[in-house]
Formats: sequence, C-alpha cells, structure tokens
Amino acid sequence: MFATFSNESKVQDGLRDLGCSMNFLCALAGGPSPSLVSLWLGGTKQLDDKVTRPLVETIRVLQQIKQIAAPWPLDFHDARLWKQLLADYHVNVGKQ
Repeated sequence: MFATFSNESKVQDGLRDLGCSMNFLCALAGGPSPSLVSLWLGGTKQLDDKVTRPLVETIRVLQQIKQIAAPWPLDFHDARLWKQLLADYHVNVGKQ
C-alpha cells in the first residue's frame, strides 16, 4: 500500500499522533470551523489548499514541539495557552 501525503492524511494522522482534538487544531490554526474540517476529512466537502495549509502547518509545528519535549507528555487542551506558546516558539525559531 502506498503512503498518501495529502493534506487530509497529514491532518488525520497528526490529530491521531498528537492526541489533540479538531476543535483545538482549528482554534490554533485560525482556519475553517471544526464542522467544515470534519466534512472535509470525511470526503463530503472540498477545501482549497490555502484553507487547509494552516492546519497542516500547525500540525507540523506541534509535532516538532512534541519531539523536542519528549519524553514529557504535552497537554493539547488549552488553545489560548498554546496560541501564546506558538507565538513565542515562532519568534525564537526565527532567531536561530
């Protein structure tokens, strides 16, 4: 079986691997609503790449942070806290 690298699979795999909810991801990405993403992931709604790219990018950054923090578990529930953490992360990564 061939691996698929579509945005849909990246988001589905990322949600599963991170253990975070779609509501959490959508709140961080500032993109489409969780219900719209659910329809997209279920194959009943098409979304443009420009709409889904922030979801994929947020998943990528959260996976990087999870890898850096390993073996400590991360709590992906407080989107307001994580928005600030991601803003700080982007500032610090840009300095390197």
